[in-house]
Amino acid sequence: MSRDHAPEDKPGHRPGGSSSTAEASPLKHPRPCDIVCLAGTTWDGLYLKSTVELMKEFARRSGGRAAGHRVLFVDHPGTIKSLVHDHDGHLHVPVTPLRRLGGFMETRPVPGGEIHLLHPPAMIPHNRLRPGPARRMVMRANRAAYARAVKRSVEHLGLRRIILVNAWEPLFGAGLVGGLGEILSVYYCYDEMSAAPWKARHAALAEEELLRKVDLLIATSPRLLETRRIHNPRAHMVPNGVDFHLFNRATHPGQALHPWLRDIPSPVVGYHGTVDQRVDAGLLEYLARKEPGWSFVLVGPERLDRADRASLKALPNVHLFGPLPGTELPGVLKAFDAGIIPFRHTDFTAAIYPLKVNEYLAAGRPVVMTDFAPLDDVGDLVAVASDGAGFHRALALALKDPASMAHARIRQARRASWRNRAELFADFLDQALRERGAV
Repeated sequence: MSRDHAPEDKPGHRPGGSSSTAEASPLKHPRPCDIVCLAGTTWDGLYLKSTVELMKEFARRSGGRAAGHRVLFVDHPGTIKSLVHDHDGHLHVPVTPLRRLGGFMETRPVPGGEIHLLHPPAMIPHNRLRPGPARRMVMRANRAAYARAVKRSVEHLGLRRIILVNAWEPLFGAGLVGGLGEILSVYYCYDEMSAAPWKARHAALAEEELLRKVDLLIATSPRLLETRRIHNPRAHMVPNGVDFHLFNRATHPGQALHPWLRDIPSPVVGYHGTVDQRVDAGLLEYLARKEPGWSFVLVGPERLDRADRASLKALPNVHLFGPLPGTELPGVLKAFDAGIIPFRHTDFTAAIYPLKVNEYLAAGRPVVMTDFAPLDDVGDLVAVASDGAGFHRALALALKDPASMAHARIRQARRASWRNRAELFADFLDQALRERGAV
C-alpha cells in the first residue's frame, strides 16, 4: 500500500493540529459559562490526552475572557515524593521544585484562546497507606489543601456560572462538588478506575461517591457508560477523538519519515502508545515469528515485564522505540503500512476507547485490533480478530489494502475530530442546563 494518500485538509484549515479562524469560531452555547476542570492527568507531557484536547476546544470556544467562557484546568496533584521521582521511580530533579511544592497558577495560550492552568500544591504521599485513621488524616489534609488552591484560583479569576468538570479525579475532587457554587457538575469518565493499578486501591470507592453527587455523567466507552449509569442514570457517551489535522499530515507527500524509521524495511506493522501490560506480547511474538519479513515497530514508553521484554527484543524484526511528542507522530505513521492495537482482553481494556484508532484512521492506515472492546462507531473500517491466527489473516489482508480505501478511513477520522467531540459534549451540557433551568 502506498504511504501517501490524497490529504483531506480542506482550504481554511492549517495542518499541524492548529485550525484556521473558520474552525476557531466559538461553539454555540445559550449563555456564557466558565469551566473548572479537575483533571486526573496533567496538562503537560508527551501523551495526547482526551481531557486536555477537550479543554483546548472549550477554551477555543471562549473567544477569550471578554466572552465569559474561561477555563481553569487543575492539574492532577503530585506528591512530595513524585516531585523528585518519575513514573518508574527513577530520581530526577524538577526545574522548579520549590514552586511546585507550594503550587502556582499560570496562563497558557491555546489556538483561539487561553487556558488558566493551576498546579496544586504537592500532596502528602498516601497511596501506600492502609485504610485506617492515619490514611484518613492524611487524605483530609490533602483534600483541604487541594480545595483551598482551587477555590483561591476561582476567586482570583472571578469565575462565574461555573460548570465543574471532574475528569477522572474523584480522590481529590469529590469533595468539591457543590463547593464552588457551580450551576452544573459533571463527571467525565475515560478509564476503568477499579482495574487501573495506580487507582484501584483507594480511588474506586471515591468514584462511587462522586457519581452519586454529580448532575451528569459523560463516559468515553459503552462499558464505562453501562457500569457507571447504575450510580447515576443521567449519563451520556462522548467517545475519544483525534487531532485530525495533526495525524492527517501522515498522508501529505511533503511529510518526511521520522528518522527512527527511515531504515526499517517494509512492510511496517506499527503501534504507537505505551507498551505495557495491556499489550499482548505473546501475540506480537507469534506474529513476528510467523512473518519474519514483516517489520514490527512499537513507538512509546516501554513498561513490559522482564520476560516479555526479553522475548520481543530477541526477535530481529521487532523494533522497540521510546516515546515521542505527539507532534512527531505523523512522521512515524507515515512509515506504517498498517496500524495495530494488540491489547489483551481485561477489565481495564474492555472499557477503553483508544485514541490511537482514529489517529491511525486519520493517517489513512488500515487498522487491525483484538476484540478487547466494542468500537461500534468505526464499523467495518477496522478489522477485529479474536485469536492469533485471525489477527495474522486480518493483518495479511490489511497489508494488501488498496489505497482507495484510505479515503473512507480519513472521513471517519474527520467526523471524530476533537472539535466534533467537544460539540457533542457541549450539547449534553446545554441539555442538562436547560433541564435545571440554568440557561
